[in-house]
Amino acid sequence: MSKIQNFAVLVCMLSVANAWGAGFMDDFNRPDGDVGNDWTIQTDGTITVQIVDNEVLIAGTQATDWVRCGISRDIVDESMVSCDFMMPGGFNFHIRVDDTDTGAYFEVYTWGGNLDHANSEDGGWPGWVAIPNASPIADEYNNIMLELIGNEITVTLNDTVVGTFTNANLTNIRSVLISSDSAADTTGSLIIDNVRIGPPPAVHPATGEPLVIDCLRGTPDAIDGDLSDWDLEAMTPAVLDGVEQLFSGQDSWAGPEDCSGEFYLLWDDENIYG
Repeated sequence: MSKIQNFAVLVCMLSVANAWGAGFMDDFNRPDGDVGNDWTIQTDGTITVQIVDNEVLIAGTQATDWVRCGISRDIVDESMVSCDFMMPGGFNFHIRVDDTDTGAYFEVYTWGGNLDHANSEDGGWPGWVAIPNASPIADEYNNIMLELIGNEITVTLNDTVVGTFTNANLTNIRSVLISSDSAADTTGSLIIDNVRIGPPPAVHPATGEPLVIDCLRGTPDAIDGDLSDWDLEAMTPAVLDGVEQLFSGQDSWAGPEDCSGEFYLLWDDENIYG
């Protein structure tokens, strides 16, 4: 009984750590089609924004000058956003974070050459300003991170800090937009993957794999211990199988075959299911 109780406590502690200490992560490893997972989609002309091969593909022909096409979501007071991106051709890349309470925002964009940024304290348009010596790698995946500490936002490209900027009214990140835009009749594509919001997750002590629970929206057909009605292929469980993960009772634990498990979550407007 003691082991079961300890295991239950461990599951609860791990769930809390992933909910509040590890932010949000979306690797888009789910079936081709709608992006889902509470992302809001922006499109224009024939441009579609869909999951293709476990990535978000923005592709088509722009109908209206400089209308954003991509994905966005609201955030609850976070301080870091990052993603991977690749520009196969035609479309640029934008990432923008907003403090919706003050109207302040910070945005980075590139056509494949040097990064430019726009830093607005009041929601007005400040114009683009170059970030020197900051160019993504052509025809490869690049990683960009925007991190807010106090009123300073740091831009990191491919693990190299390329600039730090001050915005007196940007105190929290409350929304993010990852997108492209172009002149009308432009045809192109942009690929987005591995969006992370908030600090990196804790990692498994043995494998180093992130301890991330993909908490997808849904309601089970029944609460009966049978997960056959859950889309487990679209979810990443927390794996509990190491002595380092035990809250107590380490001396009596005989290994994963003694007590271990995988932890999945669903949620709807009324409940969290695990």
